[in-house]
Amino acid sequence: MKTKIISATSTLIVGLLVLPTVTFASWWNPFTWFTTATPQPMPELVVEAVSLTDLVFNKYCVTPPTINYKNTDYSDAYIKSLGNMDTIDFENTLNNSKVSGAQLPEALYYFGFKLTQKGLVDDSLRMYKCAAENYYDIQAMYRMASVYDSGTDSIQKQLPNAYIGNKIAVDYNKAYYWLVALIYSAKQEKTNFLDTNTQRGWNTIAMLDDIQNTHKITGDIKKIETDAIKFVAKRYPNVTTAQGSVGAHGLGVSLNNSTASSSTLHAPAI
Repeated sequence: MKTKIISATSTLIVGLLVLPTVTFASWWNPFTWFTTATPQPMPELVVEAVSLTDLVFNKYCVTPPTINYKNTDYSDAYIKSLGNMDTIDFENTLNNSKVSGAQLPEALYYFGFKLTQKGLVDDSLRMYKCAAENYYDIQAMYRMASVYDSGTDSIQKQLPNAYIGNKIAVDYNKAYYWLVALIYSAKQEKTNFLDTNTQRGWNTIAMLDDIQNTHKITGDIKKIETDAIKFVAKRYPNVTTAQGSVGAHGLGVSLNNSTASSSTLHAPAI
């Protein structure tokens, strides 16, 4: 009797020790008894860096703004202050909304120019395009016209150490579009930008003259002019296509006589 009690007790103890391990299927597989589990690699966490320049672009350029000021600030004092700033100054100033309204277009343009000086051409062209398309900045329009007139290869020659990932080919149709937009915008702003007594004014008229007289435009020149004027009319509603075609030589004379203004643009070359 005592033997039976001991046997039953032994069986119960063994059962209690063994039973919990039955739930682990691997325990019943002899091939898994002496293997070491292979550690699984942790998923790689990829964090995309967003530069301060990207933040500026996202803040001012992704969504077209509502322009509620009459004219852009092209005053000598303001432009001089922008010329004294570097890219870090612009990043901090723009991201912290320290400029707004009439001063914003030139701030974006000059930020683009400073980026060009550092060889960051892709970023600079984004800023030029933003300032021209979203804020109707006439200096940015000039840059857009120049880029399409010569292509980014010309910039690469001037800045051999610059990296240009987004190449822009010569496109005289687009160059002409931006020249027309510039001309009509400058007339509304009443600056001396197109005064042929200035280097910038002379370069603008010369570029226009070259495109027109050498027949470089492959599309309908009248349609390009109409499209550019319609674009400008969104900013300046009194501009209409009825104001006539753009002519290089006569244009320079007429603008010299009609741009009486205290605003003198001193835009640096690329």
